[in-house]
Parts: sequence; C-alpha cells; structure tokens
Amino acid sequence: MTLQELRLLSTESCHLAVFTEPYLSLLLQGKKTVESRWMRNKIAPYGKVHSGDLVYVKKSGGPVMASFRVGWRLEGALPLALAYAVQHQAALCVADAFLLKLEADKKNFGVLMEVTRLHVLNPVPVVKPGMNGWVVLP
Repeated sequence: MTLQELRLLSTESCHLAVFTEPYLSLLLQGKKTVESRWMRNKIAPYGKVHSGDLVYVKKSGGPVMASFRVGWRLEGALPLALAYAVQHQAALCVADAFLLKLEADKKNFGVLMEVTRLHVLNPVPVVKPGMNGWVVLP
C-alpha cells in the first residue's frame, strides 16, 4: 500500500508515525498513553498535528500496526515541553535518562500528544519513502 492509498482510507487529517521498540509494544499494550516527538527544528509533527487527528502507527521497517486519535496536545520550546514530559513521564514510558539526554542531543522543540481510541489493526504493509519518523499524509 502506498501513503496515498493509506490516506484515502480517511477523509480527515491523518498522519503516519514510525515507532521503534520498546515503545511500539508499550503502545499496543495500552501502557503508553502519551506520545512525544523531539526535534532540533520545527518539523512535523510540530505545528501539524492537532486534537482529533488520526495517527497510523507503523513499525520501524515494518507494517502499519495500529491507529489512534490525538486527544490533548502540547508543543513548544524544549523547557516547556520537557516540563510537561516530566509530569507525564509514566504515561510516556520513558526513563529519567531519556529526558536528561534531550538537551545533550540538542533538541530544541517537543510535541506531546495524548493517545486516545487506540485500535490495533491487522498489519498493513506500507511503502514509506525517506527516513522521517513522522509523515503528514497528503
């Protein structure tokens, strides 16, 4: 399936998010209820994802495995996003070391979003060009 074919499955704003382990399994088990993305520059999903948007969950190097709706979302400069991440650390399923490393990795911005209405899907192979971990579907 191509990204355009995946996009045709929905008439609303949707995204494709690539997940690696252990975060994919934690999400699929319902333990990870907040997703975060960290970046040096304002790239997607910064400024692109909104409450109510549909997000398809793709395994890194594999198929689309699930979908979820974005509940609340917060985006901003690292200090603001990091403070919010600390408040939601258990829901993010990240260790202290992960959060401490963001500054050392020169991340300047963060996006946090609530995972709602998670649906595990039958795996759907999708061809995604490039290395981006987040794609706004055309």
